[in-house]
Amino acid sequence: MAGQARSHLFYQDGSQGWFKTACRPLQFENSTVKTAPPPEGFVALGLLQSPIGLKGAIRVKSLHPGGDQSSALMGLQEAFVRADNQRFYAVTVTSVEAHGKDLRVQIMGIETPEAAALLMRAQIGLPRKALPAPAPDEAYWTDLVGCRVTNREGLVLGTIDSM
Repeated sequence: MAGQARSHLFYQDGSQGWFKTACRPLQFENSTVKTAPPPEGFVALGLLQSPIGLKGAIRVKSLHPGGDQSSALMGLQEAFVRADNQRFYAVTVTSVEAHGKDLRVQIMGIETPEAAALLMRAQIGLPRKALPAPAPDEAYWTDLVGCRVTNREGLVLGTIDSM
């Protein structure tokens, strides 16, 4: 299926299905946003949700369990965006600020709501090596994927497949 991806559909009657979508790079007119090779150990820090205002800012839902203010997104300058089509884009973040329960992020080269809308449902993050090491009693959520879950009696309850 070169050049194609499968996207999941949910129908009103409760059934589910798949449809094929083209995997073309997003096109940003006169933009500094360019495709990039996948960063080694990409860790998603937030989900890009919707445009905010007229200057291309985008609402981002932080994936940090401690809240937006303690997210690694605060103060971020360089990042990667993984779009729906699984392509990566190297971006320069010009501002990050609290916006209700979410964050308002401005990316250099994204100057209109239409350009910001192209990034909806994408993930913003960093390579693993750019993140601080977790404390001895902590772990990044991404590290838990693939772990086996057991109860106190040792009964296997399952395996974590996503967070």
